[in-house]
Amino acid sequence: MAFIRCLEFAHRLGCKFCGTFSGGMPGAPADRQVKEFASAVNEKYMPVLEKLDIGMGWENYPTAENFATVPAIWEKIFDLVPNHHLGLEFDPSHLIRQYIDPIATAWHFRDRILAGHAKDTEIVQPVLEQVGIHGQGWWRYRIPGQGLLDWPKFITVLLQAGFHGGFAVEHEDDFWDVPNTEKEPDFPQARKDGFILAARFLRQYLPARLA
Repeated sequence: MAFIRCLEFAHRLGCKFCGTFSGGMPGAPADRQVKEFASAVNEKYMPVLEKLDIGMGWENYPTAENFATVPAIWEKIFDLVPNHHLGLEFDPSHLIRQYIDPIATAWHFRDRILAGHAKDTEIVQPVLEQVGIHGQGWWRYRIPGQGLLDWPKFITVLLQAGFHGGFAVEHEDDFWDVPNTEKEPDFPQARKDGFILAARFLRQYLPARLA
């Protein structure tokens, strides 16, 4: 019931979307998790989503507590939940570090992207060649424009699809930040610089009415 209260509160605030994770049962087969997730959405949440006319979606962040992070799983979920009040909080950066093409994926699921995160990923190739994909330090999140994503193509997919939701700059780029210490302000200048650069980069690919 807690998430239903979140949906109701979001509706009161005038929001049209509420994001979450898909949850997860570590060790359980993917198909079982798909069926249980779809059943919960259809029976518990969809009546509320339709009543409030609000969208619900999960971020594709790879973790044990969020099993639905790859396109093959999304296909199965959307087959069982055809109602478009359920969709994706799409973050292309998580696909890049899994070597999944975010442009092709966005195009394929363009009608189910309800919101998203503007974040990029850099692959540090010299480190990857030393430690492999199970090692550490071979990828890192970057602000938009300083990683591998082709942002003009990605934004074109969204615009062609008629996307009208929200994409938030999710700043997790350590290069444009400083470690939190008692001497540093809560919002240090380095972090502000990261947001400013991200906004400046993204605006060049958006129509003036959206930028």
